[in-house]
Amino acid sequence: MVMIEEQLAPVLRSAAGQRKYRVGILGATGMVGQRFVQLLERHPQFEVMAPAASDRSQGQRYAKACNWRLPGELPESVRSSEKTSDSIA
Repeated sequence: MVMIEEQLAPVLRSAAGQRKYRVGILGATGMVGQRFVQLLERHPQFEVMAPAASDRSQGQRYAKACNWRLPGELPESVRSSEKTSDSIA
């Protein structure tokens, strides 16, 4: 599941001047969440800012909490992202 955080984070502009939305991915350490991370890595209109998972991963960097299972390397843009819990305030 991908959520757009327009109210929490301002819309960015890409180098081409397109709107670029900051997004969070719930369940980012699971297979489906990893696929969303992978698909959005080079998307021109989205920037993954908040990979979120269960409370077990709270406070861990994404690279440590995620056992990357997809082909290819863990995307650099989320490698050092701070983890959050799955609760939404």
